[in-house]
Amino acid sequence: MKNNKEEKIKVLMYTERWTSGGIEAVIMNIYKNIDWNKFNIDILVAQDENKIYDEEISKKNGHKFKILDNPDKSPIIRTIKTVIMFRKKAKQGKYDIIHIHASNGIGFLYAFLAKTIGIKKIIIHSHNTDLGKEHRTIKLITHNVCKYFFQKIPTVYLSCSDKAAEWLYTENTIKKNNVQIINNAIDVDKYEFNQHYRDEFRKENNLENKFVIGHVGRFNEQKNHVFLIDIFEKIHNMDNNAELVLIGEGEEKEKIYNKVKKMGLENHVIFYGITNNVSKCLSGFDVFVLPSLYEGNPVVGIEAQASGLKCVFSNTITLDSKITDNVEYLSLNDSVEIWAKKILTYKNYNRKSVKKMIESKGFDIKSMVKKIENIYEN
Repeated sequence: MKNNKEEKIKVLMYTERWTSGGIEAVIMNIYKNIDWNKFNIDILVAQDENKIYDEEISKKNGHKFKILDNPDKSPIIRTIKTVIMFRKKAKQGKYDIIHIHASNGIGFLYAFLAKTIGIKKIIIHSHNTDLGKEHRTIKLITHNVCKYFFQKIPTVYLSCSDKAAEWLYTENTIKKNNVQIINNAIDVDKYEFNQHYRDEFRKENNLENKFVIGHVGRFNEQKNHVFLIDIFEKIHNMDNNAELVLIGEGEEKEKIYNKVKKMGLENHVIFYGITNNVSKCLSGFDVFVLPSLYEGNPVVGIEAQASGLKCVFSNTITLDSKITDNVEYLSLNDSVEIWAKKILTYKNYNRKSVKKMIESKGFDIKSMVKKIENIYEN
């Protein structure tokens, strides 16, 4: 894109909420592995909820900017404030490319704003397949209005899965083969099973000789912790050696903690919080459970498989997530007993390396970042 080969291509990545979830993991995987001799990347977020990656960002001499200091509860007012500040920040940076990581159609509105300030390459990247219940009606209307009115604004359309593409893009866009699937790839070496990590994690958390069920995800409606706790209660009734570890933070954490306490399970459920060493936790688990109501293509599901874990996913999650034989899908309409019995079948199994399988299917970070670099340059 640049005439002067020594001049770096300036990229602005945008996402609405900066927490410790899948979109942030995708952004940081690109951020840490892209060729910084060619590109300079800044990150713009509407709401900045934690500092977990700040040190890594500063090491690359990049910047993370936030738009809202105190987000308004009203989605309309919050959106108006975000739109005004987004345009201002994006214009100040004089970026060559904007890469919008979107969960819903409002991402197209930001694409439109980027066009009005003269950004030539506008990338929209779909990461989800549905909306939550809170303010659902107005969010769904906004999603569809933006989706159909601004569909033609971006110059590049990306998606983490076929389902996520169907959610964000019109049939016409998909039929024209305009959507590129970009796997939510990971650093496979980092997440490969580590016996030392396993022993250390289990000792630190008094989980030695326990059957450990693990979950990594933000405490919100989407991740379906309520159902997960119901499943665990059934498991614990069948096997009192079982323990549950919940990695993450979020607005529903207190609600879930109260549910656990009411069930009398507080001594068997660990609220671990957030961590920048998820790979250690995964090595310490015996089974990984993800009963989400909806997902694009969860990065943590790929990470769990890379660790050699047996995984039980809800069938609302795309089949694109099944990249090894270690994944079993169950319906959210199935009883907690069915879920519990399936999870308990994985009490004893030989954990095997799946590194070559994951790499062969294009979920290694190196191949993914190469695709992104080609998109940025061409």
